[in-house]
Amino acid sequence: MTFFNPQTNSEFKKYIDKPFPYKRQLDILCGKTTVRGSHFMGSTQEVDVEARLSFGDDDSVDREQFNAMGLESRPSVDVDALVRKILCEQNALFLAIDEAIADEILESNEEHSVPRSMHTSSHTGHIWINEVLQEHERRCYNMFRLHPTTFMRLRDELMERDLIRDSRYVKATEKLAIFMYAMGHGVASGAMCEHFQHSSETISKHVREVTKALASLRFNYIKLPSLTDPVHPRIRHDDRFYPYFKDVIRAIDGTHISAHILREKHARYRNRKGVISQNVMGVCGFDLVFQYVGVSFEGAAADMAVLRRAIDVGGFHVLEGKYYLVDSGYGNTAQFVAPYRGERYHIQEYQGRGNARYKNLRDKFNHRDDFYFNLTREGGTEDEDHEPEEDPNLSVSPSDMTAGGALRDAIATQLWMSNGDVI
Repeated sequence: MTFFNPQTNSEFKKYIDKPFPYKRQLDILCGKTTVRGSHFMGSTQEVDVEARLSFGDDDSVDREQFNAMGLESRPSVDVDALVRKILCEQNALFLAIDEAIADEILESNEEHSVPRSMHTSSHTGHIWINEVLQEHERRCYNMFRLHPTTFMRLRDELMERDLIRDSRYVKATEKLAIFMYAMGHGVASGAMCEHFQHSSETISKHVREVTKALASLRFNYIKLPSLTDPVHPRIRHDDRFYPYFKDVIRAIDGTHISAHILREKHARYRNRKGVISQNVMGVCGFDLVFQYVGVSFEGAAADMAVLRRAIDVGGFHVLEGKYYLVDSGYGNTAQFVAPYRGERYHIQEYQGRGNARYKNLRDKFNHRDDFYFNLTREGGTEDEDHEPEEDPNLSVSPSDMTAGGALRDAIATQLWMSNGDVI
């Protein structure tokens, strides 16, 4: 490392006015403070600036005596200014040297630094995925939200349709696992990188790839039923429902999914529980297969409004002579049969009552309707939504309300006549 001469280097001047570490000593010389018995400029002598004198500041008598002898007095010298100048130059020299050393160290580090690989763990994502798929099936479901056989069938389906494929470093199985793990657990990108030992670019790339692949399958698997579809076996072979519900197609229900949107749109998407969400309408069969999904509806929208928009602009329709079962959030029509309002309805209200009899045909219809409706929910569970505060039948035309009431009464009468008030 080569140092420079401060008298000849033009860069030296830029350090003259910078703050420096000798400010206290300079303050002493300038009369701002006093110090006794301290080390100053390598000396341990006492310094009393109150008694300091500058060269040439003799009294007038001495000055006149010098003039009388024909001698001129020494030129006046400002000690304070001189010391300040010396200290400033010394400090500038130190700052220049410090910067030169720092630049030299930085350049040396850049020349000798070697990039280090980040994701070098021997326990790679590929090894972990194979371990999960080959061990207990519940572990696979917990990690990827799919049972092992379903996971492999989905992978094979995507590969057969050439929607995903093995790449040089990432197999199709790992791509699907990355997507399912991210969607099933909402894991942050950094944690995904560490878990699968890939860069964030690789993780994002494969999540997008599988997302597009699965979205392209929606028209193959999520489609409305046709008139040629037979009565579902769970209805056809159960005397509690057949022939009373033989014309029912599927069940419709709504659910709220949390959404992240712009603040100015929060009012439209805030549901009655105060959560920012989308009101998603789903049509599900009795084999737990979705046949229609309506998205992008505001959380503040009523279920009946979402259904109407799905019919108007979402491509949803009802087959002639058929109907869907709906819950109390929808109005009762000939195409959408809802339970009777004002009667007990939820499954848990009928449980634990022993052999208690039905109160009337409406009570019995609501029980069968809700039990049938819950066949579309795995395990027969219900959501936590209660009946809407406003009657959804108010949004139904009088003619539709009359037709829906006649159909529901006819089914309820047939149920009542079969076994009466017996549970």
